[in-house]
Amino acid sequence: MPGPHDLSDQVAAGYERSHDQGRRPDLREGQPDRPARGSLTDLRQRLERLPGGHPSSPYHDDGTRKPAVVRLKDLELPVPSDVETTEAERPETERPETDRPDADRPDADRPDADSADADRPDVVRADADRADTDRPDVVRPDADRADADSAEPGLPETAKEAPGPPEAISPAASDQPRSGRDGSWEWKGRRLSADHCRIADQTLSRCRAAEGRTVFGTYGDAGLTPSMRRIEAQLENGQLVPDTEKFALKSPDRFKEKLASLMADEPGAEPTDLAANIHDAVRYTYIFAEDHYFDGIWQVHHSLEDQGFGLETRRNSWENQEYKGVNSRWRDQASGQLFEVQFHTDQSWAAKQQTHQAYECIAAPTTSVSEREQLRAYQRAVSSSVPIPPGALDISDYRKDA
Repeated sequence: MPGPHDLSDQVAAGYERSHDQGRRPDLREGQPDRPARGSLTDLRQRLERLPGGHPSSPYHDDGTRKPAVVRLKDLELPVPSDVETTEAERPETERPETDRPDADRPDADRPDADSADADRPDVVRADADRADTDRPDVVRPDADRADADSAEPGLPETAKEAPGPPEAISPAASDQPRSGRDGSWEWKGRRLSADHCRIADQTLSRCRAAEGRTVFGTYGDAGLTPSMRRIEAQLENGQLVPDTEKFALKSPDRFKEKLASLMADEPGAEPTDLAANIHDAVRYTYIFAEDHYFDGIWQVHHSLEDQGFGLETRRNSWENQEYKGVNSRWRDQASGQLFEVQFHTDQSWAAKQQTHQAYECIAAPTTSVSEREQLRAYQRAVSSSVPIPPGALDISDYRKDA
């Protein structure tokens, strides 16, 4: 007569025969061809058997395998380099000429320069709105130039013929950001306390969310960068600079440098407000051939408005002697985030990159007056070789009424 133990085995065997093979792997963990229950191999096999589209399944609904999960250590931001120092961060060059090293830079007048600096010709912000793409308003060292440094592999012959950069570039370029044990930060003669560093980090975190990047470094449909890519797909004769995703968000050190510069220029202002108004924390650059430059700018403008973005400022710097291009500042109505959009030709973009280090040194408070003059002369020499595209001078400046 079968005992209770034998009877339970018969019931279990009958149950398994009534189901598809492999649906209940846990009932046979003792078999030699099955991994031990709870082992890594066992867990992997269970995940493989989940239906496509399941949150834990390694496959999408269409059967294609999902990309590998990004490790947290791979999301660490790179150490600031010359590439991140784009013209966007150049202090406002177009500000009315005066004592500012960058005063003559067309960027100073550009709409995307920091709003605070835009109206102050004498402000010499270290990274003013020159993030890699919008360098019109500021001669900030490299704030907005992030995209510029990596996008153009080569320079036009006219730019290559320009004189080499002055020796004054070396000192500022060798300086590196330093963080204190108390959480403070220092770079290029600028300093932030631990409290101000926290303000910078919190603000940059909100910028990252508005830009659209996930914690895994990927993008979905929402966010500024996906919107810029959709606009790019509609362009017939233009495109975003290469590696746009890499430089769309200002690095922590560049952001802190800019905040420190703004605080030095406006000691009575609230640091939280200054940080929130750093419009080139998120920035983009569109490149057009000379013959399509004028029409391309307006096409991007209309597309941005159609997607719900509001124009805050626009600055045309094609008549500026040290910087050529158009910079604009926009606001994302959904998140309230300001962002910068620059418009260049291949030649103006290459010139911007070539003078990147000069721009950075001009904005540094440690650069002497004589060195600034040498650097600005170098910028004029390089920019003088950039041809003005048809209709570029007819693009008007714009500033939204307060």
